[in-house]
Amino acid sequence: MRGSAYRTLYSIGMMCADQIFNRVLEFVAANISHQNWKHRQASLRAFCTLLEGSDTHKMQSATVKALVEFIRLLDDNSEDVQFNAAFCLNKIAEFFPECFVQHQQFSEILDMISSKLQRSVRVSIELCNIFT
Repeated sequence: MRGSAYRTLYSIGMMCADQIFNRVLEFVAANISHQNWKHRQASLRAFCTLLEGSDTHKMQSATVKALVEFIRLLDDNSEDVQFNAAFCLNKIAEFFPECFVQHQQFSEILDMISSKLQRSVRVSIELCNIFT
C-alpha cells in the first residue's frame, strides 16, 4: 500500500475506528493468508490503522489473536510483507505492550522475533524497535 493511501486510511482509522472495526477485521481475516503478497501487505496495514483509535478492550483482544499470525508473516517470501509485519508488530508493542508480555506464548514469541533480526535492515530496525 502506497504511503499516501496508507496515511489516508490511517486518518480514517483515527477518526472512526470503532465504526469500521469489524469491517477492517473481516478484511484482514480474508486477506492475511492470500496468495497475492499485496493482499497480505494491505491486511497488515489495515490492521495498523485500528491500533490508535479503537476501543482498547476490543483492540487488545484482536491483537492477542493476531500476534502469532503476524510473527509468522516475518517468514513471508515477500520482503514488503516481512517489513509490514515487523511494522505492525512494532506498532502493537507501542500501543499494546501488554499483548506481548501477557501472551501465553511470550517466551516463544520473543524467540521467534529474535531469530528474525538477521533480516533486511528495514525489517530488523522495526523488530529492534519492539524492544524499546
